[in-house]
Amino acid sequence: MAEGAEEAEKVEAVASLCGLAFILPGGAASGEAEFSVILLLTAWLQLKEMMAKIDKATKMAVMATGHCLIGCGIGEILGMVITNSPHRKAGSSVVVSILLAFVFGYALTIWSLVRSGVEWRRALRIALASDTVSIMSMEITDNLVLLLIPAALYAPITAPMFWIGLGISLGVAFVVTVPVNRWLIVRGRGHAVMHDMH
Repeated sequence: MAEGAEEAEKVEAVASLCGLAFILPGGAASGEAEFSVILLLTAWLQLKEMMAKIDKATKMAVMATGHCLIGCGIGEILGMVITNSPHRKAGSSVVVSILLAFVFGYALTIWSLVRSGVEWRRALRIALASDTVSIMSMEITDNLVLLLIPAALYAPITAPMFWIGLGISLGVAFVVTVPVNRWLIVRGRGHAVMHDMH
């Protein structure tokens, strides 16, 4: 079987498992949405194959950065939604988004630690030790990239450009933050502290 056909079968299988089969060829979704989801699923499959070949510290860094991305992403999106108006200033959007990214980033870590039995004050100290540099790296990169795409920064949240810009900035931030987290983990800092709790 050709490599392309195998890849297509994998994508179909993943899409089916995720309940997304309706957007594959022959489904009801538009070609643009179909292409986006297939691209996303293909990237996910390639990342999964890559992860099988990399060292433990890099795997931990990718997982730690993914965890950070969820918290930062929630904060970023909420901050942009809160400050979204035709007359908003870039500065207010950036400040609110950064504050909420830190709040949600720490909150997710604290929540997972408390659920695993860690007392909440200790969980707070661990979150501050494990997440601060990661969130800071992600937020600096994310917001610098977003400031370079003013059409996205000033677009209403209903506009595709808003979501495209946010996706690009968070994607670049993820790529930049993985080596930062790996550097910390190798030295027993950052998410290595968190890993010892599980």
